[in-house]
Amino acid sequence: MLCDAPTANGYYPKILSFLHKVPETWDETVPFAGKMDEYVVIARRKGQDCYIGGLSNFVKGRLKLTFRGLKAEHMRLKLSKMV
Repeated sequence: MLCDAPTANGYYPKILSFLHKVPETWDETVPFAGKMDEYVVIARRKGQDCYIGGLSNFVKGRLKLTFRGLKAEHMRLKLSKMV
């Protein structure tokens, strides 16, 4: 899943540790937000666990997200900045 040579994976231990826990198949995928050539935010659900991820073009900005549409009775949010 990393866009790099396998020999470079040692440079990213936190990312690799996280990716080992992420499911490979999903029950649901929900596009949250996006703007061509700027950013995309997608939510994916496996059972009761939801993963929300985003990519940008590295231009600084703020993005407000609402969590409507996620089928979860209780939510716990953990924010991580990978890079």
